Amino acid sequence: MQVMQAGIGALEEISAVRLLQSYRLGRREFNGVALRQVHLLEAWLAGVSLVAADLSKSNLSGAVLRRANLCDADLSRAFLWRTDLSHAALIAANLSRATLIRATLSHADLHCGSLSHADLRLADLANADLSHADLRCADLRYANLSYANLAHADLQGANLTGAELAGADLHYSHGA
Repeated sequence: MQVMQAGIGALEEISAVRLLQSYRLGRREFNGVALRQVHLLEAWLAGVSLVAADLSKSNLSGAVLRRANLCDADLSRAFLWRTDLSHAALIAANLSRATLIRATLSHADLHCGSLSHADLRLADLANADLSHADLRCADLRYANLSYANLAHADLQGANLTGAELAGADLHYSHGA
């Protein structure tokens, strides 16, 4: 089944079951797929490629997406509680209004990502690249941002209460 998305073209719409079956059989590339509102709780998808995929409003709680490629993916309003996204590529990904409580994003590349209004309480963002990211009104309470690159990030309205910022690069960030 094909789903049209403005400006991008056709996205292949697949089910969570088909994605997991294909992954187990060795398929690692699911670029441009439409997986809106799917439930992939505790799914093992390490190293998967979901470039420009639509995962908006999906539940990926407890999933392992370590070293995944999610560049340009739409994860807006997704539920990613305790999800492992360490070393993941999330360049220009849309994570606005996503729930990432206790998520692991250490060493993740979120350069130019949209995380406005995202809930990142207690998230591990150590050594993450958040340069040029939109973090307006993000909840970063007690998040680990040690050695994170926040250069040129927009932090207006972000809640950084109790956040660990040791060694973080805040050069030219706004609202910090």
